[in-house]
Amino acid sequence: MSSEDAAGHTQLSEMEIEAAFEQLMQARNLLGPLSAARYELVDKLERIEESRLGSLMNEHCSICYNSFAAIIAEEEMLLANDTPVSERDLGVTKLQTCGHYFCRKDISKWILEGNDACPYCRVSYLPESARNQAETSNAAAVLGAAGGNTDGAGVSLTSVMEQLEERWRAAAVSGRASQRPGEANSGMYS
Repeated sequence: MSSEDAAGHTQLSEMEIEAAFEQLMQARNLLGPLSAARYELVDKLERIEESRLGSLMNEHCSICYNSFAAIIAEEEMLLANDTPVSERDLGVTKLQTCGHYFCRKDISKWILEGNDACPYCRVSYLPESARNQAETSNAAAVLGAAGGNTDGAGVSLTSVMEQLEERWRAAAVSGRASQRPGEANSGMYS
C-alpha cells in the first residue's frame, strides 16, 4: 500500500512498483505501430522503377539482404500471376531523408513496428512534430495503463519512465526492493 514519507513523497510498496512496471511493459508493446504519421510515411514511399535503379540493381536491401534485381524480379512475377499482394510489399523504395534504398516490404514493416530512423544510418524520417505528438500520446497511454492522469498535457514517455525509475530507487534505498520488478535474482548465492 502507498504511503507518504516525512517530505510528502509517495512511497510505493514493492508489489505496487512491480505492478506498475508490468503495466509499463505491456503498454510499451502496444504503442509503436499506432502512429498515423507512420502510416502516412509508408503510403508515400515511392516505388522505384527498374529503369531508375540502374547500377543499384546489383546492390541489396540492408534489411533482408536480397538484391534489388531479385526484388524487382519477384515483383514482376507476382504482378504477372495476378497474385494478391499489398502495394506496399512490392518493389524498391528510397527514404527521402537520407537517400538509402530498401525493399518496400521490409522498410514498411520497419516503420510500422515503431522505428523512427533509417535502419542503415539512423537518420530520423519522421518530422519532429510527429515524434513529439507520438511521444505525448504514448506517455498518456502508459499513464492510463498505470492508473494515472491520462490528459497527456506536458507529459512525455521519458518523464514517465524517469518517475518509475526514481520510485524504484527510493524503494530500494529504503530497503523495500532488492531488485527491479520483473528481474530475477541471478546471483550465485540467490
